[in-house]
Amino acid sequence: MRRKTGVLLAMMILLSAALTGSALAQDSDVEAINFEDYALDLVDYTLPNGLRVILAEDHSAPVVAVDIWYHVGGANDPAERSGFAHMFEHMMFEGSANVGNDEYHAYLEAIGADNNAYTAA
Repeated sequence: MRRKTGVLLAMMILLSAALTGSALAQDSDVEAINFEDYALDLVDYTLPNGLRVILAEDHSAPVVAVDIWYHVGGANDPAERSGFAHMFEHMMFEGSANVGNDEYHAYLEAIGADNNAYTAA
């Protein structure tokens, strides 16, 4: 009985998706998006220390956004040390030999900046 219910449910979902897709395809008010109109002019280079920089200038607003991505995350944690990547993410903002505890946040706040970090697998 459970198997019949599961098969029936799967068929209903597939049918629903197919009908929805065909209805959207017939909608004449939908315009195709030309993604080339939104293409960014990227500059991609590597600093002498190996840091890769990808720059996209946009002068339409007086703001700056900076993303820093590392090629490591939770998927790289040793099995017996789950959570290392997330812990190091938090430690990064706690100070270093060049920046004291809580100074990192103070520097950002002094110029009106904010930061948000996350760890991904």
